[in-house]
Amino acid sequence: KLNFDDTRNLRAAVGRGEVTCEKVASAVSEEPAQERKSSIVNTILPGSKKPYAVQVQGMDNVMINVGKCCHPVPGDDIIGYITRGRGVTIHRSNCPNMQSLDDVKDRTIQVNWTVEVEETFHVQLSLLGEDRKNMIRDLAQAIANTNTNILNMDIKSRDKLAIGKLFVEVRNLPHLTRVINAMNQVKGIISVERVESGSSKKI
Repeated sequence: KLNFDDTRNLRAAVGRGEVTCEKVASAVSEEPAQERKSSIVNTILPGSKKPYAVQVQGMDNVMINVGKCCHPVPGDDIIGYITRGRGVTIHRSNCPNMQSLDDVKDRTIQVNWTVEVEETFHVQLSLLGEDRKNMIRDLAQAIANTNTNILNMDIKSRDKLAIGKLFVEVRNLPHLTRVINAMNQVKGIISVERVESGSSKKI
């Protein structure tokens, strides 16, 4: 229907941005139900130990990337953005980078989580608290109590405040929520927020 000889050339055209998701979706929606079902493809995420992390609607054998600007985890509402030459990049639906693009409607595609519990995802958090003795120890213990691995922690003292950022490994959104709640219970913590880097334009 889109005048391509085979699916490989079609996928290449989508990857280059020559064919929009809207056109592909329109063609797929007119296929029989059985064919539409087979067009849903499970794909492994980079860094994942197990397959079937994300379902991509209407595309086969597509390269998948995770948006480093918003670090999506299972449980987040997500969308796929077709990036020229780099396949589909997974973003959170409220990612600031996605909201600032003019061609989002033409280059987004439906994606869904199908991740297994054992998989982990990296998330960056920022914190603000009162500077006090043993603050880092207490934070590390609170996070450890949620069975969470800390990848990196950088906390500095400034004007009697503790200001820092850390990377943690979580399985899904409920797990991340438990980590943030545990950190907020530490004495002297004022706020803990998930970092959303809206300044990066590489998506």
